[in-house]
Amino acid sequence: MTHSWAQPTALLAMLLITLPAADVSEPLDRTSGRSPGEVKAMIQLLAPAKGASVQDTYLARVRQYRYLCGVPFETLAFNARQGELTQAAAGICARLGKLTHTPERPPGMSDADYQLGKDGAGQSNLFSGRTEPASCVDGWMDDSDQSNIDRVGHRRWILNPAMGTSAFGTEGNYAAMYAFDGSLKNISDWNCVTYPTRGAMPVQFFGAKHAWNISPNLKKYVLPAQSELTVTIHAVNAKSVPQGEALKLDYFHLDTGGFGSGPAVIFRPVDFPLGQAGTYVVTLTGMKEKGGAPAIVRYTVNFFDLQRVADGAQGAAVYTRFFQERLDAIQAMPDQVDQVEAYGDFVAQEYLAQADPKLRKSALKSLSDLIKDPTLKREHDASQKYKYLLTLEQQAGTAKDQLVAVATGYRDLAKTFKETRAGVRAAADFARLKRQLETPRPGTTRS
Repeated sequence: MTHSWAQPTALLAMLLITLPAADVSEPLDRTSGRSPGEVKAMIQLLAPAKGASVQDTYLARVRQYRYLCGVPFETLAFNARQGELTQAAAGICARLGKLTHTPERPPGMSDADYQLGKDGAGQSNLFSGRTEPASCVDGWMDDSDQSNIDRVGHRRWILNPAMGTSAFGTEGNYAAMYAFDGSLKNISDWNCVTYPTRGAMPVQFFGAKHAWNISPNLKKYVLPAQSELTVTIHAVNAKSVPQGEALKLDYFHLDTGGFGSGPAVIFRPVDFPLGQAGTYVVTLTGMKEKGGAPAIVRYTVNFFDLQRVADGAQGAAVYTRFFQERLDAIQAMPDQVDQVEAYGDFVAQEYLAQADPKLRKSALKSLSDLIKDPTLKREHDASQKYKYLLTLEQQAGTAKDQLVAVATGYRDLAKTFKETRAGVRAAADFARLKRQLETPRPGTTRS
């Protein structure tokens, strides 16, 4: 696999800058005090649903990493225009057979398609190899091969606190993610973003050969020259007492490029014993505050194995809080049809059983009360049948006989429930599948 970062339109100035003294490692004050049980619960809740679309699968993986690193993840959303750009970026790379942010015009490509592909390639992280969304995100977060470790640029775009929307495109062995979004404005105060994150860090989201990095907030601090910086990683025991000498590093670099939120200190230990667990203290010296006062970055990373964390009260509290917020949002919906669909989705959630049982009971009672109305009952029945057909279509893949059966199901649903929202969607999906099944695949002929 290979990947290429999106180059910033303008590099940030090489300022003499730094971090604040007391515990500047806390990214957005959102990772402090997290337990492995809490992290496990949130990682599960943020995972893509079964049968999720490519875009939803991509965004879910990005949200998981952003949650772990304490940057805003809750409102990260798909942007249709960015989707066009990333699809065009992947397409032009596939046509050329290479990764490039400045593609030449492929033979036979129209002016409009070339401009879209060129714009998309220039604003996206690119990837070649296995282009399943989660694998691409994992590769961009790794970013530690010889051609990327000096910047870890993909990673810094993914963890940019200001990213509010994104999109993912793929064609053949090439993929792209929109990287340049900075639409999120109301961001809580932050000192620095770190990877691996401060506090509880699952080993499933890191690797022994991954580079570590610290990205300071340039609105608060000024970076010195690399020669003035020193970083150490110490293994510590349960009482945070260092054990032995600091880990030897095989890489240390200060990159001042404008990827994501800006410059980053990048470092990596030799033969890091990631294993199943371990606690380490990172200390970065040589930094200064904006006013010139010296500062020390010091934080603890507690690696743990998600699979070894048993379900318990901490996780249950997370599930309860998560689902209570969603139940409150459903109850506040002004449209009853929206409520019926949302309650149906809510009670089918995979991890709802691990939350307070009162939540599911409350949702079922509210749904039951709503569908006493015959019109809402038909909306509910149609919605459930439509969701079942969506699942069948996901499972069918490219199997023509199965897709024909799904298309027939869409057609019948549209006829039986034509006055419902799900019936209207089913009619559109029937037309879509009909066109798809009637269109010859590349390499086939029609008479």
